[in-house]
Amino acid sequence: MDLKKSLSFQIEGKPFLFRTLVEDDVTQSYVDALSRQRMFLENNPEGIDIRWQRRYVKNIRESKWDTICGLFSDSQLLGTSGIQNIKPGEPVTAGIFVLNSEDRGKGYGKLLVWSSCTIIHRLCGNEKFGAGAKKSNMASWKVFLSCGFQIAQEDHDIYKLALQIRDLKAAALLEQIVVE
Repeated sequence: MDLKKSLSFQIEGKPFLFRTLVEDDVTQSYVDALSRQRMFLENNPEGIDIRWQRRYVKNIRESKWDTICGLFSDSQLLGTSGIQNIKPGEPVTAGIFVLNSEDRGKGYGKLLVWSSCTIIHRLCGNEKFGAGAKKSNMASWKVFLSCGFQIAQEDHDIYKLALQIRDLKAAALLEQIVVE
């Protein structure tokens, strides 16, 4: 699904843009980041290349209920968010990926979670969100918890997280938030 609008904001004067990814956003550095991250990403086969990832992005954009978005700053792709089950009245699920390890721990994961929930709520009206994270992926589930998600269910190796939009916590210092 192509979201018809994007979300822009600033943090301490630095501009950010969150929008649907298009095939041309898939670069070699994006593919290299996916190739380095084998442990926690699903739908990430070995031997991934630009052509495969562009086809993957295209297929998601053509789906009726799913989308994939990117967080950009200064035209650089910092991370992605896969958003599924964007159906009226249904809980939406989201997963995030900060591309480069040197960018992790800088708050981009929180921005991805907040941006995903905010844009889907504003454009589609969904109020319930969910995510799943392996217990061993502490960075991921802690990011979701810091954004207001709660542990809804616990399996032996996975936390299932849930959020009501009213409980969404914004990243600090967000300014000039615009959906356009």
